[in-house]
Amino acid sequence: MATTFGGAPVAINIKGLYAAYQRQPVLEDINLQFPAGKWTAIVGPNGAGKSTLFMSLPVA
Repeated sequence: MATTFGGAPVAINIKGLYAAYQRQPVLEDINLQFPAGKWTAIVGPNGAGKSTLFMSLPVA
């Protein structure tokens, strides 16, 4: 598990995520870190890529 956020453990670390639908880019070069033990929300309008982000995460 990587450590960032001032030494706190990171639950999810995303670097350079790219996702497309029918060759049309939806998410490009997304970099995010979610700290372990903290609540995190992804918000935005319809069509912003929230569901695509979560569908693109690898399952451990």
